[in-house]
Amino acid sequence: MVNEGKTEAVVFTKRGITTTELDSAGTVIKSKEYMKVLGVTFDCNLTWEIHIRNTLKKCSSKLAALMKIRRMFPANQFLRIVTGHLTGLDSSSQTIGCVST
Repeated sequence: MVNEGKTEAVVFTKRGITTTELDSAGTVIKSKEYMKVLGVTFDCNLTWEIHIRNTLKKCSSKLAALMKIRRMFPANQFLRIVTGHLTGLDSSSQTIGCVST
C-alpha cells in the first residue's frame, strides 16, 4: 500500500516530459518537476539549477545577517559566530556551496 500524502515521484528525462501520473496498486501518484532528498534538490532534467538557487538564497541571507552585526563584536568573537553559522547549514553540500575549501 502506498501513502499518497508521503509518496513523491520525479520522472528524469531529457525529452521534455515534466509531469505524469503513475499507478501503484490503484493509487495514483502525480509526478513533480523536482523533489528534495536528504537536502539535495533533484529536478526532472537532472540539472542543479534549483538546488544552487536555493543554496545561494540561504547563503545570501546568512551573509546579510552577519554583515549587519559584524561591527558589534571583536574580530575573534565574530569569527566564532561566522563559523557557527557555516556549520549550522542543513547539509554538507550547502556548506560547500557557501565556502570553497
